[in-house]
Amino acid sequence: MRVFVTGATGVLGTRLVERLADRGHDVYGLVRDDEGADRVESRGGIPRRGDVLDRRSLERAVPNVEVLVHAATSIPTATRPSEADWERNDRVRVDGIRNLVGVAGEGVDRVLFPSVVWVARQPDGSPFDESAKRSPDRTTRSAAAVEDFLRERRSAFGFEAAILRCGFFYAPDSAHTRQFGRSVLAGRLPILGRGLLGREDARLSFLHAEDAAHAFAEAIETEVGGLYHVVDDRPTTFGEFL
Repeated sequence: MRVFVTGATGVLGTRLVERLADRGHDVYGLVRDDEGADRVESRGGIPRRGDVLDRRSLERAVPNVEVLVHAATSIPTATRPSEADWERNDRVRVDGIRNLVGVAGEGVDRVLFPSVVWVARQPDGSPFDESAKRSPDRTTRSAAAVEDFLRERRSAFGFEAAILRCGFFYAPDSAHTRQFGRSVLAGRLPILGRGLLGREDARLSFLHAEDAAHAFAEAIETEVGGLYHVVDDRPTTFGEFL
C-alpha cells in the first residue's frame, strides 16, 4: 500500500514508518527540515517536505496514496503548560486534519488517527470502554474534535475512518517518559500510596510506542474502520508504572 504519515519524525511516526516499510509498503513521511528527512529515510520511508498547518505545502507534499495517518501533535512537555502551548497542539491536530483531508481526502480509502483514551475517562474514575460517553477536558478536546471531524466527513469524502485511542505513550526516546524520569530522580514528582499524589483513582492506561506502531500497521493492513482503544494489558497507577 501507499501510506502518507504526518508526525513521521515523532515517537509513533518513526516506528510506524519503519514497520510499514519493513512490510513492503511505500511510506511517505511529512517532514519540515533536512534532519527530519534523514530520519524518515533511515527508517525506510520517503520524506516529503511540508507542514500540516500550511495547506499549500500539503498540496505539494501529499502524493497519490491509499491511506492517510494523521499522527502529528505538539503535546506540551512543560510541567505546567500554558494555554498557548495547548493551543499550538490544538492547531496541529484540528487544523492539520482539516488541511490533510481537504487536500487528499477524496482520493484515499482510509484515514487513521491516534486519539487518546482519556477523551472517555469517567468523572468518577470508573473503568470505561469504547462505548462510554466522552468527557474531554482541556488536554483532550482537540482529539475529540478530530474524532468528530472524521465521523462527519467520511461519508462526504468516501473514506473509511479508523480512530485508535491510545494510552499514554512510553518509550526511551519519548520526551514525556524522559521528563517523568528526571522529575522522579529530582524528587519533583510525589508518588504516595496507591496513586499519583495519593489518589487511588489515578489509574492510567499506558502503551509502549512499539505496540502502538504495531496496532496501526495491523489496522492499515486489515483495513479496519471504527473506534478502538489500544492500551497495555491493564491500567496502573504512576507509582506502579515507575
